[in-house]
Amino acid sequence: MTAAPEHNDLQELERRLDARFIEQEHRLACLLMNAWEYRKLPESDPRRNASRKAIFYRLAVSLVPSTAVGGVSLIALLSLLVAYQSNRIAQEELASVRESNAISRGEVVAHPLVDVDNRDNGEISLQNPADLEQRPGGAYIVNVGKVPIDSIDVRFYGVWARPLSDLDSTGRIKCDHREVRKLDLSEQLLVDGSMVFEFLPELVKFIRQADLPYRETSQVHVLFVNVVFVPKAINSQLPVVSRFFTPGIQDRFLLKVQFVPDFLTSNELDECLRKMKFEPNIIPPLK
Repeated sequence: MTAAPEHNDLQELERRLDARFIEQEHRLACLLMNAWEYRKLPESDPRRNASRKAIFYRLAVSLVPSTAVGGVSLIALLSLLVAYQSNRIAQEELASVRESNAISRGEVVAHPLVDVDNRDNGEISLQNPADLEQRPGGAYIVNVGKVPIDSIDVRFYGVWARPLSDLDSTGRIKCDHREVRKLDLSEQLLVDGSMVFEFLPELVKFIRQADLPYRETSQVHVLFVNVVFVPKAINSQLPVVSRFFTPGIQDRFLLKVQFVPDFLTSNELDECLRKMKFEPNIIPPLK
């Protein structure tokens, strides 16, 4: 009898979690024991690769001359960064394993759900200061789940851009840039509550960091950006994409941005943004 897909997924998560802890091991005896224990596993098994990486890191640090104080300090710092990153990923995967275990046992897990509406009707213009008078870049967010929300990841995914005058599809500029802004709420977004979030500063930062190869910086360009809102429930460690659990939920929208690169990167725009206040406005549920 073949194992259920959920059981296989759970086993894979557990193997990946084990691999994270194996990779962080630094004691020589434990390193050798791990290498011996996992040597017969398939090459695709993450635990085998993790045991090899742990030995490599241990040897790399040991071979550094003790007199090279600066080099040792640098390696020690890099080791701390690697350990921190590995520990963070391990904690996230542990949370996923616990949640998968709860699901496999039939326990009810309340996932955060948000429904989002873009008040710009999917189109924003950033060509001159007059465009900011209508305060573009706003989202109306409603908690349609069964658990309060204490933070939301706002994720920007670039699609493609082109000069407005170039109607030929071959003139498109591919945009692979991604940006995530964690929005910590000053108060919980309660069930059936709503909020207004103005994301214009984050959008401007995203386009600037995309570093697109503009032909003429004085021309109007068009950029398509997918904006996704990923909520995190209280007492939960990870944000969850709403559409994974409720396909009908609109937790994202495609945004068409018309902008002039010269204005987008100008001090004039920075000054305009400084004068505007961008604080999430949380609205409690109607009783």
